[in-house]
Amino acid sequence: MDMGEHMVLEPTCVSATNLPLPPEQTAALSEYGIWSPPWADPPAASDLGRNIEVPPALEDQVLIWKNALLVREGVTGTVSVVSPPHAKLIITTEKEWSTELTADVVKRRETRTVHVRSCENAPGSYPGVIVMDSPACVVLSIKVDGHTEQRLQVPYFGAQCTEDLGRG
Repeated sequence: MDMGEHMVLEPTCVSATNLPLPPEQTAALSEYGIWSPPWADPPAASDLGRNIEVPPALEDQVLIWKNALLVREGVTGTVSVVSPPHAKLIITTEKEWSTELTADVVKRRETRTVHVRSCENAPGSYPGVIVMDSPACVVLSIKVDGHTEQRLQVPYFGAQCTEDLGRG
């Protein structure tokens, strides 16, 4: 997929009362508009050997972590990997995730920018993963339509994040 190309998939609609987030992460979803639980609780170095249930098509990826994206009701925007260059996002549909995630789909879905939106009257959810070659401080750009870009640093697998991004 071309680095400038934005992937657009339909979200799975979730009840706002059944969001799979603890209260502090629900607040982050409110603040950012787009959120993923590992952004607040990233995998540690000790998680490198942990067996994470992933579809067979992803088993040959070097490092992978489930990274579903949640989108607050009424929000449309993008999530992009700013750095490192080897980190990629993969989002899929629920159907693909559970039954059809082949190596070909992974290759087509692997990207650095995803376009996401909520459902008409409910939050949206996109199953997915982040893939990288080695532990890394992943810098993500979150851009909700009509708002200023915000950046987050996520220290995946025990990496250290040292740059002060400030608050977007």
